[in-house]
Amino acid sequence: MNTNFVSSEAFKNQLQELTIFEFANNQVPTFPKPAINRLRQLQHLSWVHNGMRTILNNSFDSLNSLTELDLRGNDIRDMYNGSFIGITEKLQDLSLRLNRLTKESIVPLGNNKWHELKQLNLGDMMADFTDIPNGLFRNMPKLANLIMAGNKLRVIKSNDFHGLGNMQALDLSENWIHTIQKRALSPMTRLDTLDLRSQYDSRVTNPLNFSLDALKGAEHALKTLHIQDNHLIDWYAWEAIGAMKNLANLDISGTGLSDIPSLIFYNHEMLKSLKMRNNNMTVLRQESLYGLKYSLEVIDISNNQIYTIEKCVFEGFNKLNFFFASQNSFACDCNLYGLNQFLKAITSPGLVILTCKNPTNLTGRSLLSLETGQFCSNPLNSTSCPDFTHTTTTTSTIGTTSVVLLPDIRFGISSETKNTIVISWTVGGDMAYLKNFLVQCKQLGINNTQEKSFLLEKSKRDHPLTGLNPGSRYEICFFIELTGSSNQILISCQTGTTQGSLIDVATTEANTGSDDKTAEIVGGILGGGVSFIALIVVLLFVFVICRKKNIDKSLQSANGHITLTECQKTAENNDPHPTKGATCRGRGRGRDLKQHNVKLPPEHMPEGRFRDRVMPTAPEPKYDNRKMAQADHYTNAVETRPIPQTPNRDFMSHSSRGGFPNHGFSSSLIDEMYIEILDNREVEISNEFGYAYVSHIT
Repeated sequence: MNTNFVSSEAFKNQLQELTIFEFANNQVPTFPKPAINRLRQLQHLSWVHNGMRTILNNSFDSLNSLTELDLRGNDIRDMYNGSFIGITEKLQDLSLRLNRLTKESIVPLGNNKWHELKQLNLGDMMADFTDIPNGLFRNMPKLANLIMAGNKLRVIKSNDFHGLGNMQALDLSENWIHTIQKRALSPMTRLDTLDLRSQYDSRVTNPLNFSLDALKGAEHALKTLHIQDNHLIDWYAWEAIGAMKNLANLDISGTGLSDIPSLIFYNHEMLKSLKMRNNNMTVLRQESLYGLKYSLEVIDISNNQIYTIEKCVFEGFNKLNFFFASQNSFACDCNLYGLNQFLKAITSPGLVILTCKNPTNLTGRSLLSLETGQFCSNPLNSTSCPDFTHTTTTTSTIGTTSVVLLPDIRFGISSETKNTIVISWTVGGDMAYLKNFLVQCKQLGINNTQEKSFLLEKSKRDHPLTGLNPGSRYEICFFIELTGSSNQILISCQTGTTQGSLIDVATTEANTGSDDKTAEIVGGILGGGVSFIALIVVLLFVFVICRKKNIDKSLQSANGHITLTECQKTAENNDPHPTKGATCRGRGRGRDLKQHNVKLPPEHMPEGRFRDRVMPTAPEPKYDNRKMAQADHYTNAVETRPIPQTPNRDFMSHSSRGGFPNHGFSSSLIDEMYIEILDNREVEISNEFGYAYVSHIT
C-alpha cells in the first residue's frame, strides 16, 4: 500500500548533504516537518500528489537553502501567514498548481516578502478561484513568470498586477475572462509574452474587451501574443495590435476579426509568425501586410472566406517559408497569377497549402499544381507595386517605385436602427493627397447579394446608410482614393446589424417607393374596394328578391298548408315537428318523410324560410393559463452571474506548466525526463550526487 506516514527519525544522521528530494504519489496528508527539516541543504523539494491539505506554520523553517518548491497536485485548501517562514529569502520557483485554493485562502501568500521569487504557478485550481485578491503580488518584485491558467477568473482589475515591473511572461489562458480593466497590464513594462487564449466566457454577446487601454505602457515590450479562440471587438483589437510594434509572434486565430485594416503592420519590422485562421477575412490587399516584407516567415490564413490575394501582397517577401491558406474561397483566375509565381519561388523546406474553390473544374486543386494556362489564359501585365508611408511630406519617384502619402484614418459604426446604419470616421495627419472616400456595402447571409458602392466627399466625417432591411447583417468596407492614383486603399471593414426582424422586410419594401407611387397604390386600393362593396350589395339585393318569390309560391295562405316535396325514403316519421330539419337526404328529426300536410294556426305562419332557424353563436375561445416565459437576460455584473464550471481537464497530466524547471510556457527536455522519473516505483537515494526520490512506496 502507499506510504501514509514518515517518521521523524527517517533521515536522522544521514543524507545531510542531500540537495534534491522528490516525494510523489503517496498518501501523507500532513507534511512531515520533523523529518524533512533535517535535510538542511535541500535546494529542490518536490512534494507532489501526496494528499497534503494544509500548509502549517513554520513547515519549512529549517530549509533556508531551498530555491525550488513544488507542491503540485495535492489537496491544499489552507495556508497561514507563517506557512513559508524560512524560505522566502532564497526561493525562486514555487508551484501550487492543481490544489484547492480560493481567492480567500491564498491571501497569506501575498503577506510574505519574496525577495528572489521569479516563477509562480497558481494554475488549474480545483476550486472557485474567481478573483485575484488585492495586493497578492505586491511583495514579489523579481517575479518574471506568472502562470494562472485554467482557473475561473472573470475580471482583471486595474490594480491586480501592481508591483510586477519585472514580469516577462503572463499566462491567463483558459479562464473565463471577459473584462480587462483600463491599464490593468500597464505595470508590466517588461512583459515579453502574454497568453490570453481560450477564455470560456468569450462569445459574440460577451466579447473579450482586449484593447490598447488595458496594456498602455506595456505594448512596446510585447513580443509574443496568444489571444486565439476568443471573440474580439474589431476596432479595439486592431488598435491594440497596431500599437505592439515589437511583436515577433502573433496568433489571432478564431477571434472573429474581419479584413485587416490598411497599414496596421506598417511598423512591425520584427513580426515573424502571423496566424489568423478561422476568421471572417475575405480579401488580402497590399496594404494588409505592408511592413512585413523583411521579417515574416510564417503566415496562416486557413479557414477564412478569402477569395483573392492581390499581386503585390507578397512582393519581395523573401523570408516567407510557410504559407497556409486552405479552406478558403479562392477563385483561381488571373488575379492569382502573381501569387502563383511568388509561391513557386518559395524554397525548401518551405510548405505551401492553397487550394481552389472556383471555378468548379479546379475545385480542390492546389494552386501550385496548376500551369498558368489552366487558370489564366491571359496573365496581367507586370506593374510596379507602390510603397506607402505616413511620414513623407512630398511625393517622389525612385526607380519604378512611387512613394505615396497616407493620412491616419479610423473607421467605425456609430449607430444601428431598423433601416439605417450610420458610419463615421476620423482623419488625422496630412490630407493633401486625399481625393475622396469610397464605401462598399453588401448584405450577408443571402445568395446573390448585390454590393453597393458610392463616393463621399473628403470633408465628410459620417454618413447614414438608409433603406436597409430590418434584422439583417451588412458588411461595410471603407476605402480612400488618393490624387494621382487609381488604387483604392482599404481602411477597414466592419459588420453592422439593423434592428428589428426579417418579418419587417416586406413592410419595409412596401414603404420604400416615392410619394406619387404610394398615392397611386392607395388610390387603386380604395377604388377597388368601393367597386367590390357595390358589387356585393347588388348581388345581395338580387338574391333577396329571388328568394322572396320562391317563398311566396310555397306558402298557401288560405288554408295554412305547407306542402313538402315527396322524399325518396318511404318510412313513416312520427316526429311531431317534422318541419325542423326536414330534407330529402337530411339528418336529424325530419328525415325519412314521405309527404306531410301540416295545418298551422295563422299566428304561427312563418314569415320567411328562416323563421325557425337560430343563428349559431361561435364558441367562446379557450385560453390556457399560460404566462409569458421570462426573457433570458445577460448581465456583466459579476456579483449577479453564476460561477462558471470549467470544462473537464486532465489534472493529473504533467503539462508544461507544472513541475520544475518551468521557465516560460514551452516544455523542455528536462520536463520530459521529470515525467519519466515520476512513473518510477522504486526508491532512489544517492548521497554522492545529493539526490533522493521516493515514489509510491509499497
